[in-house]
Amino acid sequence: MKTSPPLRRLQQAFSLVEMLAVIAIIGIVVFLAVPNLVQIKGDAEDNHAEARVEALNIAMAAYLSANGTSASNSWVGADNAGRYGLVQSHLAFSSTNLTDYVPAGYTFTFPANIMDLESVTYTKNTN
Repeated sequence: MKTSPPLRRLQQAFSLVEMLAVIAIIGIVVFLAVPNLVQIKGDAEDNHAEARVEALNIAMAAYLSANGTSASNSWVGADNAGRYGLVQSHLAFSSTNLTDYVPAGYTFTFPANIMDLESVTYTKNTN
């Protein structure tokens, strides 16, 4: 009677060392990528705020052009929310109030006198 040779294992698995090496490489890639992603997110938020400020500046110019010198009368006594209400109809995209329009973490300040055509300014809140 012939005996058959022992069966070889047909399945091959990764060794523990190989698995640890892969996990270490993935960890290094994550360690290098996460700070860059955080920086990119911060830059995107800054760009969003700048774009909103520029839209408000254009809307202010359109409001002044549409209302002429009478624009100053309603502008001077208003606060930031009131001034936003005055230029809101001149924005392509506008929320119902200033707090919804301003990106989270930022504060927008309208100029005191519209006739000087100063720009809207923004500050990033540090909390």
